[in-house]
Amino acid sequence: MRVGTLPGGQVIPGVYTWGGCQLERMCSTRQIYSKQVLMFGSAVLEVAIGLVFVYWLLSLLCSAINEQVIVPLLNLRAKFLEEGIKNMLDDPQGDKLVKQLYETPLIRGLSRKTLFGQLSKPSYIPADTFALALMSLDAFKAYKDDPSAKNSPIPQALAPLIDKAKKDPASPGDPAIVLASIEKWYNYKGC
Repeated sequence: MRVGTLPGGQVIPGVYTWGGCQLERMCSTRQIYSKQVLMFGSAVLEVAIGLVFVYWLLSLLCSAINEQVIVPLLNLRAKFLEEGIKNMLDDPQGDKLVKQLYETPLIRGLSRKTLFGQLSKPSYIPADTFALALMSLDAFKAYKDDPSAKNSPIPQALAPLIDKAKKDPASPGDPAIVLASIEKWYNYKGC
């Protein structure tokens, strides 16, 4: 059956077909409009889905620009990591342990060259690398040898980890236990 015809082949006045769509002519205003077939059955639902999709694409674009352009350009992750390590090592100025830590070859090896040819501080330090670099510091070795030394730069949160490893009955003073303890501490603090 063709659109615009009755079963006997009679043509319905005012109804026309065009491109597979049924068009009706309004007799009083002579306007032509199409009867739309909605995918989800509701114009409101279709608009809502379209808006959600557009906002999702916009948020994806903003996240990509932030991650690929803004953060690396401003070196924000490296700054936040350094602030976290300063807090962990109880070195607010960053001129004692933190400076020594960042000068170790393990940490310096994680640095990248900037656009201007300078080395930037790393934006991520793995827990095992942090623990090894910290254990290689002279202040750490001095504390391990003589924990009663005055003015030790080792923070109060780290000292019990070293003492616990020294007093471990299975293997007293085992560096692997100290290393594992520092790694757990580093991961727990969230750096």
